[in-house]
Amino acid sequence: MAKRKQSQAQLDNLSKSRFDSETARKANLKSQEAKKKYRPLKEIVAECLDEESVRQIMAALMQKAMEGDVRAWESLRDSSGQKPKDEVLIGAEKELDINIKVIE
Repeated sequence: MAKRKQSQAQLDNLSKSRFDSETARKANLKSQEAKKKYRPLKEIVAECLDEESVRQIMAALMQKAMEGDVRAWESLRDSSGQKPKDEVLIGAEKELDINIKVIE
């Protein structure tokens, strides 16, 4: 019983020290600093590519797609806004009969 009280006291101290407002504020600041270091790839690519570069890339993708490269075709399709939705339908065609026994 004494061990249980000691464990509970340790948990209480741990939760108080970990989740006080000062610790949360510091953690938030660290998180914001880390996020500033990593920019989304989309932003980096947008800075590096001008309109002519994008046209050249699209022309190369079209050429590959016409030669039979399926991935190039998928990339063109997806970037033109015609990407099919990824949907998963969950359900059963017939009603399931489920019996649950409670054992005490």
